[in-house]
Amino acid sequence: MWNWDFSFAGDYSYLHCAMIPTAEKIITAFRSGSSLPVLAETDTGVRCVIKWNGAGDGVTAHAVDWIALRCAQQCGIRVPQPHRIAVTSDLIDPEEDPEINELVVRSIGINLGIEYFETIVPYTSAAADRVPDAAKHRIYCYDVLMLNMDRIDVNPNMIFVNDELYCLDFSAAMELKMAVDGSVFSEQTFFPLLRRHPFYTPFSELTIPAIPVSRADIGEIVESIPVDWLVRGENSRPDIIESILSLFGDAHAAIQRRTQSIDAVPVESPEERSARLDSNLKAFEAVVRRYQ
Repeated sequence: MWNWDFSFAGDYSYLHCAMIPTAEKIITAFRSGSSLPVLAETDTGVRCVIKWNGAGDGVTAHAVDWIALRCAQQCGIRVPQPHRIAVTSDLIDPEEDPEINELVVRSIGINLGIEYFETIVPYTSAAADRVPDAAKHRIYCYDVLMLNMDRIDVNPNMIFVNDELYCLDFSAAMELKMAVDGSVFSEQTFFPLLRRHPFYTPFSELTIPAIPVSRADIGEIVESIPVDWLVRGENSRPDIIESILSLFGDAHAAIQRRTQSIDAVPVESPEERSARLDSNLKAFEAVVRRYQ
C-alpha cells in the first residue's frame, strides 16, 4: 500500500506530499553492520537496504545521510539513490530473528532506504588508480566541506558498480549533524581523520571544483526529510536550510582553508595508531573496572 508523507515547515511554508513505498518483505540481514541493516523488497518492487529508525545511530543520522547524498548528487558525485521507506507492523515475521523483529517494532514509520546494487566490486587503492583525478578531488573536497570523518584509508565507504566509483554512507558528515541537531564541534577535531582520506591531495596539487548546490535544491532536500527524522528540540527546517546555505555559500573558502590546515596534520604510522588505540582501550577498561 502507499503511504503519504505530509510535512510542513514554518517560513518555507508549502505542503510537501509524496507517495512513499512500504517495505513488504525482508530478504536478508547484513550481520556485519552493528545496526543490523536489512535488504528488503517494497510494494513497488524496489529492493533497498533499510537503515532502521530504531537502531543505535538514530534518526538524526538518517537526516544527515539524506541531505549529504542528495547534495552529492547535485555535485556530480555518484552515490546510491536514497529512498524514504515506510515500515509497518506487517513486516514482523514470527520466523524471523527476534532482534530484527524488535528493530521493526522500534522503527515503525518512515525509515531510510539506500539503493541496492546486485553486483559490486569492493574498493581497493589499486582499483582507484583508474579513477580520474578530477573525480578524486571532487570527492575529497566534498568530504572536507561536509567534515565527513567516516571515509578513511581503513574504511573507505566506496564501491565500484559497473566500473563506476560510488561513495556510501555520509551519516558522519559532521557539518550536517551540527546543522540538524544544533551540536557544536571544532572543525580541527576532524582534520586528522580527513588527513587519512583515500583521496587526500596536498593543497598545492588540489583543484577545488565548483559546488553547484542552489537555494532551491537545499530547500527541496530539507523539506523532503520525513518528520520522523527530526527530533523535537533540534533545529527547525528553516534553521537547517539557513545553516546549509551558509555552508555552501562559503564552500570554496572553507575547502581552501581546511585543506591547507589538513596538510599540516602529521601522518600517524600504523604502529603509532595501534599503540594509541591500545592505550585508549586500556584507559577505557580502567574506567569500567572502577565502576564495577
